[in-house]
Amino acid sequence: MVANSMRRLRTVWVALTSLVVAFLAVFLDQWSKSWAIANLVEKESKPLVGDFFSLRLIFNSGAAFSLGENATWIFTVISAAVVVAVLWLLVTGKVQSFWIGIILGFIVGGAIGNLLDRLELIDRGLPKHGVGHGHVIDFLDYNGWFVGNVADIWVVLGVIFLAGYMLAVGDRPKEEDKGKEKLHKQSDSVSNNATHAGSTNVHEDTADATIDHEPHE
Repeated sequence: MVANSMRRLRTVWVALTSLVVAFLAVFLDQWSKSWAIANLVEKESKPLVGDFFSLRLIFNSGAAFSLGENATWIFTVISAAVVVAVLWLLVTGKVQSFWIGIILGFIVGGAIGNLLDRLELIDRGLPKHGVGHGHVIDFLDYNGWFVGNVADIWVVLGVIFLAGYMLAVGDRPKEEDKGKEKLHKQSDSVSNNATHAGSTNVHEDTADATIDHEPHE
C-alpha cells in the first residue's frame, strides 16, 4: 500500500516536472519566432559568427531544419503522435526517473513548438495554409546546411541527452533487481544458519544418545 502511494506520488512529480520543462521550451520557442518575424526580413541573411552561423527567416513546410518540404501534414501527424505518446508515458506512470522526465520535457516541448506553427494556432498575421498545413518558422541558419529554430534545438538536445542517459545507466542493475538480490542473499544466509543449527543439534543429540547407551559398570 505504502509502495503504491509513493509510486503514484512520484508519477505526479515526474509528470509535473516534465510539463514545466515542456512549457518553458514552448514559451522560448514561440517568443523567439515572434522576435524573428518582427526583426528579420524573409530570406535575408544576417551573419552572427562569420558564415558559420547567421539569422535568416524562412517559412518551412517540411520537418526540422527545413527537411522534407511539401509534406507538412505527415510531420503534423508525427509531431502530434510524439506528444500523445510522451503524455501517455507520463500519466500512466511508465516514467519514474526525474531525469527522463526532464529529457522528455525537452522533446515534447520542441514537438509542440513546431506543432503550433503547423496547426496555425498562433496568429502572427501570416498567410494561412490550412490547419495541419501551416509553415514552421525557421531562422537559425547553420552555414547554409540547414535552417532551424529553437524547437529543433530542444528536440535534438532531448534525443542526445536521452541517448547519453541510456548509455550511462544501461549497465547498472535496477533498484528492484538490487532489492531482489539482497533479499535472496538474506534468505540464503538464514537458510544456511538454520542448516548449521540443525546439524549442530543432530550432533548434540547423537552425542547424548551415545552417552545414554554407554554400559554402566
